[in-house]
Amino acid sequence: MRKVCVITLLFIAITTLAYPSDAFLGVTLIPGATIIHQDNQRLEFNVNTTYDEAVGYYRELFKNSEHVKITDRGSQTYIEDHSNRDWHSVSISKLENGQIKIVILKDNWTWILGTLVLRFLAVFAVLLVLYLAMTLTGVIVSRMVSTHASNR
Repeated sequence: MRKVCVITLLFIAITTLAYPSDAFLGVTLIPGATIIHQDNQRLEFNVNTTYDEAVGYYRELFKNSEHVKITDRGSQTYIEDHSNRDWHSVSISKLENGQIKIVILKDNWTWILGTLVLRFLAVFAVLLVLYLAMTLTGVIVSRMVSTHASNR
């Protein structure tokens, strides 16, 4: 019984050290963040910093991450993970009232499977277009050859 208690306490201590209390799915929150909405799939929060400071914070946080893509869209920065982390994206938006809103999304199977199905169908669409183009070209060439052979 004592061993079970010790192992349980060690497990809890190690997992809490792995994810700080001010983190969601392993992504650290900016200090002083005000949480707007949180569930097991999404975390939305506002910060009292400038847009450039918020973007700089997350650029610094993910600078050594190999599979993280950062896209700047003017008043929004989208950070996407292309590996097997728990989170899918972090979006940093500048709102009209001057506030900075940050949303962290969890990876979900709907998005993953939807992308795979779309790619699967796109391959067949491309193959169908190629088949129709080759068939049309074959018909044109065979008519030209038969017309040329009958004229001789």
